[in-house]
Amino acid sequence: MFTAPLFAQKDVAARELRPGVPVKGTIQYSQSDTYDLDLDAASSAEIQLEQGGYDFALVVSPPEAEAFEIDARESGPEPLLIHAVMAGRYRVQVKLTDGSVAKAHYELRLIAARAERQDDSMRADAQLAATEARRLVRKGGPPNLRQALERNDVALALWRKLGDRAAESAAMLQRGGIYYFLNEIDQAPSWYLNGLAAARESNSLWLEGEGLNNLAMAEWRAGSFTDAASHLNEATDIWKGLGHSYGEAAALSNLGILNRETGSYAESARCYQEALPILMRMGDKAHEAIVRSNLGVVQHALAEDRQALASLSRAVDLLQESGNRAGEGRALLHTGRIQLAAGQRKQAAEFATRALAAAKDTKDTRSESDALNVLGDIEMVEGRTDSALEVYNRALQLYDSLANRSGKADSLHRIGVAEGRSGNTDRATEHLKQALELRHALGSRDGEAETLFQLARVENQDGDLGSACEHIDRALNLTDSVRILASGPNARMTYLSSRQEYFAFAIELYMEMDARNAQQGYSAHAFEIAERSRSRALLDEIEYGLGPRVSSISDARLSRVTAELNFWSTRLSNLDQQRESPDLPAVNRRIGQLLDEFHDLESASASANGSVLRSPQTITLAAIQQQVLNPDTALMEFALGERQSILWVVTSESMSTYRLPGRKAVEHAATRFYESVNGSRAAPTAQPPQDAGVRFSNMILGPAARKMKGKRLVIVSEDILLRTPFAALPDPLSHNPLAAEHEIVSVPSASVLAEIRTRVKSRKPASKDIAAVADPVLDAGDQRNRDPVRGARVEFARLPNSRAEADNLLAIRPGKNNLLAEDFDANRALFISGRLNSYRIIHIGTHAVAQQSRPELAKLVLSFMDRDGKPRNGFLFAYDISHLNLRAQLVTLAGCKTGLGEEIRGEGTVGLSHAFLQSGAASVLVSLWDVDDESSAEFMRLFYDALLRRQMRPGAALRQAEMAMASEGRWKSSDWAAWTLIGDWR
Repeated sequence: MFTAPLFAQKDVAARELRPGVPVKGTIQYSQSDTYDLDLDAASSAEIQLEQGGYDFALVVSPPEAEAFEIDARESGPEPLLIHAVMAGRYRVQVKLTDGSVAKAHYELRLIAARAERQDDSMRADAQLAATEARRLVRKGGPPNLRQALERNDVALALWRKLGDRAAESAAMLQRGGIYYFLNEIDQAPSWYLNGLAAARESNSLWLEGEGLNNLAMAEWRAGSFTDAASHLNEATDIWKGLGHSYGEAAALSNLGILNRETGSYAESARCYQEALPILMRMGDKAHEAIVRSNLGVVQHALAEDRQALASLSRAVDLLQESGNRAGEGRALLHTGRIQLAAGQRKQAAEFATRALAAAKDTKDTRSESDALNVLGDIEMVEGRTDSALEVYNRALQLYDSLANRSGKADSLHRIGVAEGRSGNTDRATEHLKQALELRHALGSRDGEAETLFQLARVENQDGDLGSACEHIDRALNLTDSVRILASGPNARMTYLSSRQEYFAFAIELYMEMDARNAQQGYSAHAFEIAERSRSRALLDEIEYGLGPRVSSISDARLSRVTAELNFWSTRLSNLDQQRESPDLPAVNRRIGQLLDEFHDLESASASANGSVLRSPQTITLAAIQQQVLNPDTALMEFALGERQSILWVVTSESMSTYRLPGRKAVEHAATRFYESVNGSRAAPTAQPPQDAGVRFSNMILGPAARKMKGKRLVIVSEDILLRTPFAALPDPLSHNPLAAEHEIVSVPSASVLAEIRTRVKSRKPASKDIAAVADPVLDAGDQRNRDPVRGARVEFARLPNSRAEADNLLAIRPGKNNLLAEDFDANRALFISGRLNSYRIIHIGTHAVAQQSRPELAKLVLSFMDRDGKPRNGFLFAYDISHLNLRAQLVTLAGCKTGLGEEIRGEGTVGLSHAFLQSGAASVLVSLWDVDDESSAEFMRLFYDALLRRQMRPGAALRQAEMAMASEGRWKSSDWAAWTLIGDWR
C-alpha cells in the first residue's frame, strides 16, 4: 500500500515471551525489539504478529545456529512458526522493515509452544520461501523480481500441499504483486482474483481487503477505472468493518489517487479528507503526510492554490519529521508547480531543484522525471525553448525506463507544446497526438482536455482550422464534464476560472472561421461558447440552491462553522484598522481554514443531493431569442480577446457580430472613461469631459449603433467592463448619455437571466410588499443607546439619510404588508431569521464592505448594539446572504460600492450582488462607487416614485431616475451613473 526505502537496525534489551501473554511495542525504523523464547528440541512455537498497516519481520536466532528471517506478509496479522530442531533459548527480534514511517506499533503473541507435528518442517520451508520472495521484491529490479517468482512458486506449492488456503491466498496475492511490479499488468489480475477466492474461502477478511485493493490497482493501470473504483469501495467497507483504520485510510487514499487521475478532483479531495482524520486519530503522521501532499495536488487542480500550499507545507513538515526524504521531495515538487503557476519563477526553481536533489538521493526515478518536467516548464517560461526540450526529453527517457504511461504522456505533451512554440508544427502534432492517446487511455479527462487544447492551437497555427475546431470542442466538453464533478459552487467556480483560456481560444478560432465563411453559423457557435464560459457557478446555484440543503447535512456543524466565521471575520474587521497588528496573520489563517470547511459543507451538500453529477445547460441562441428577448430588447454580449474583442448584438429576430479592438485598447479607453465620470464629483460642471466617453463609445458601441437604436439594452460584460457606468456613456449616434436613449440592465449571462425567470415562475410569489432596513446603531456612543459611551470608537459613520430614504419609500406605498426596520431593529437576526423571505421588495440602506481576495467575506453593516446597550454581531456576510431563501423581485443595496467584489475570470463580480442573486432575488440594484448621502437620497426618491407610484418596471424606473437627475444642473453624472440594475428588468 505505502512503501519506502530501508534503514539500518539497532537492538534493544530482551524480554521473555510467555504463552497467551501478548506484548506490544513501538519501534523506529532503525531499531528492533528483542524477546527470548525457551523451546525444547523437536518442538514448535506458534506466534501471531499483528503488523497493522506496516511491514514487520521476525529475525530468529536459534542456539548455536545461523539467524533467519520470517516475513511472508507485508501487513496485517501474520501467523509465524518457529520449528525448533535443538533445545535452548531462541532469540526473537521484531524489526520494522517499512521505511515509509519513522516508527510503528505492533503486537506479538505466543499462541503455543508445543511438540512438533509432521508438517511443521514443510510449513517452515514454505514460510522461508515466501520470506525470500518478499526480500527480493523489496530489492526491486527485473532480475530480482524474476527470482522472486521462483521462490514464490516454491512457497505456493508447499502451501497447497499443506492445504492452508489462507497462506495460499497470501502467496497468490504476492505473485500478483510481483507481476504488477514487473509491469506485466495483464498477468496480475488473475492471481489477485484467485487469491481473493482463497481469502474468502478461508474467511480471511484482511487478505480479502488487501486483494481487493491490489486488484483495483491493477485494473486502474489497465484502464478499467469503474472496476477499480468498485473494488476499492469494497475494500474500504471491509477495512471499516474490521475496525482496521489503516486499511480504510489506505483504500480511501487510493480512491483519491484514482479519482485524481481520472479528473474527478472534488471526489478525490473528498476521499483524502475522509482519510486524514482517520490517520490523525491513529497518530500516523507518515501516511498523513502522504495524503496531505496528494490533497495539495488536487486542490491545485481545482485552482484552490491557497489551500494547496497550506496542505503541502504541512506535508513537508510531517515528511521531514518521519524521515521520508522521497515523499518530502514530491511535496516540494508539487509546491514548485503551484509557485510556477502563480508566476513565482524563482521560488518555483528553488523548490524544483530541492525536489530533484531529494529524488536523486533516494533513487526515486519517477520523482526525478517529474522534477525535470517542472524545470523544463521554467525554461519555457523564461523563453529558453531549446533548453526546455532537452530537459523534457531527459524526463521522457526516464519515464520510458519505468514504463510509466502517465509520466510519459506529461512529457510528450510538454515536448509538443515546446515544438509548437518553436514553429515545428509537424513534430508538435506528432508528440501531442501520442500524449492524447495515452491520456485518453488513462482516463485523465482534464489532461486529455489540456492536450486537445494545445493540439488545436498547433493546428490553428498550421492553418488546419477544421481539425482545430474539432479538437477544441472536445476539450470544452471534457472541461464541462470535469467541472460538473467538482461538488460545490466554490470548487466549480475556481476550476472553470482556471480553464478560461480554452474558451477564449475557441471564441477566437470560431470567429476566424466566421471571417472566412460567414454563412455557416460559426459566430453563433462562438456566442454559445461565450455563454458556456460565464457565471456557471451562479447558474448552478440559482437552479439547485444550497440554502435548505447545507443545513440538512449537519445543522450542528454548519452552526459551528458560521458562528466561528462570524467571530473571526468580525475580529479581522477590527484588526484591519490596525495595519501593523501582529495578530493579523493568525486571524487570516483561521478564517482561511473556516472558509475551507464552509466550502466542504457545500460540497457535501451537493454530493448528498445529487447535484454533483448534473448541471444546468447554458441557453442556446435560439432559446434566447424565443424565450428571453422581446422585440424591444437587444442583448449585447462582450468578449474581450488579446488580438480582437467581440460584441454580439442579439434581438428576437437576428444576431449581429462586431469585431472590436483587443483587450489592452479596450481596458485603456474604459479606464479613461471611468476616471472622467467618477472624477466629475470634484468638477464644477454638471457633465464630465466628453472626449474620453465619445472615444470609448465609438470603440465598443459605434459599430452596433444602428442595431441598438430604440432598444432596451441587456449587457453581458466581463473584466473591466463590469465596472463601466454604461448609463453615462455617450450614445454613439446622439452623444446624449446612453440612459437617455435606452433602458439599461446588466446580467451575468443570458443563461443566468433565463434561469432567474424559471426560478421565479416555479416558486410561490412573495406574500408581502416592502421591507426597508436602514439607519442601524453602529457604535456604543450613538445617542440612541440607553447609556451612550463617551469617546467610543466609531468605525462606521451613522447614515441618517438612509432613514429618510426608507421612510419616503414606505410613504409612497403605505400598508400593513410592509416592514420598517430601523435603529436596533436593523440587525443581522432579521435576515437570518427568514422574516424577509416573504417580501417582494427589500431596501437596505447601510454601509457595505467589499472583499477583493475573499468574496465570501463581503458584508453589510447592521446594528452592533441591542436595545439593552449590549454589543452584538452586526455583520451580515456574503456567505450568510447566499444561504437565505428570498423571494424578492428586487433587492436595493443603497450603500457605497455595493456592486463591487472580487472579479473572478469567467464568473464575473463575486460579492454582495452575486450573493443576493444566489439567495433568490430576481434583480439587485447596486452602486459602482462611493455615493454621497444627498444624491443617494434623491436618486432613491426618484427611483421608487417611478417604480411604485408610476408602476414602472425596475429597469425603466432606473432610467427615469437617472435622467431626472441628469436634467437638473445641480447633479453630476457621478451622482446618478453609479447605480446599475443586475438581473431581470421586468
